[in-house]
Amino acid sequence: GFIEQFPEYESAARDEKITFHGFCDNKTCLEAIARADFSVFARLISQPTLAGFPTKFSECMAMGVPSVTTPTSDLKDYIINGVNGFVSESATYDSFEKAFAESCKVTEEQITEIHKNCKKDKRLDCMSYVKILGDYFDNMK
Repeated sequence: GFIEQFPEYESAARDEKITFHGFCDNKTCLEAIARADFSVFARLISQPTLAGFPTKFSECMAMGVPSVTTPTSDLKDYIINGVNGFVSESATYDSFEKAFAESCKVTEEQITEIHKNCKKDKRLDCMSYVKILGDYFDNMK
């Protein structure tokens, strides 16, 4: 787990406000995310993280839960720091630590506003594209 990999953060990681869930099924995961202030994705740059888009990120946005993440894939195109989440400048430990620290400084009022901003953002909502796809397929006839 996290503490085994980062023993220098053991005391901070044992804070009652932080929960490490480990592996869980999708339903349980989404229920936990829905109750969270933030979701956290810390991924290194690699071929798989650059090629794919994290579906958990789009699920979080749909539920109105902002993310604190590294800039894998094209996440920087979707996150404005402090507005709808936090994204580190690079996918390094130091850079991610700075973004995470910024997310820890927000007030309850700011968290509420950030959640509202995520919920309003429809760029990843598949329902936003139903008409566009319908028109596309209608024009193929």
